[in-house]
Amino acid sequence: MNKRLIALLLLAVMVLVPFASALAIEVEIEPEKQEENKPETKPETKPDNMDAVPSSCANEYQALQAARKAREAAVADLGNKKAAAIAAIARYNEARSAVATAKAELDKAMATLAAAKEGKNAENIKDAQWCVDRDKAVYDKWVAAAAARKAEMQAAEAAWKAAVKAYEAAVAVENSAIRAYNRCAASNYPLVSVDPNLTGGVKTVPSVTLPSAGALR
Repeated sequence: MNKRLIALLLLAVMVLVPFASALAIEVEIEPEKQEENKPETKPETKPDNMDAVPSSCANEYQALQAARKAREAAVADLGNKKAAAIAAIARYNEARSAVATAKAELDKAMATLAAAKEGKNAENIKDAQWCVDRDKAVYDKWVAAAAARKAEMQAAEAAWKAAVKAYEAAVAVENSAIRAYNRCAASNYPLVSVDPNLTGGVKTVPSVTLPSAGALR
């Protein structure tokens, strides 16, 4: 009896285990089949003609990039020249202020000398003359410095004005390159509007001014 029961149990195991394994395999494979049956999603792409604009107008695009770099270099040079001119103006104004101070000291020394001569005191005259000579040397030094610094200031201002003209010319060249590129894009792809971010838009020349040396000039 026990042998028959054991034999029946073994038979049941031999039949059920493969069936259960098949079910397990089917359950494991089914999700993969479902994933394979999903429709493929491709990343969004721009229209072919939008991507082709730069390559179709390669010469115009390269000219635009070169013009943009030239304008950026002109902006940097303009900033450097303006800083140099401002510094030169400050040095000139400093010298002119020193000239005015030295002139006032010299005038006082000369007034003291005149008073000493009226008193006819040789010692006082000698001391007053020494002060006049000293203050005259200081005054002459600052007059010469002011003249030299004025020349430096004028040269710096001339360089700055030249940089302004170079900057304005660079802006004009870039604007021309922008228009040429836009015309190329529009003629090749009339249904495509050129992205203004690609060209940067037409530039305008901002006001560029330089501080003046003022009344001391």
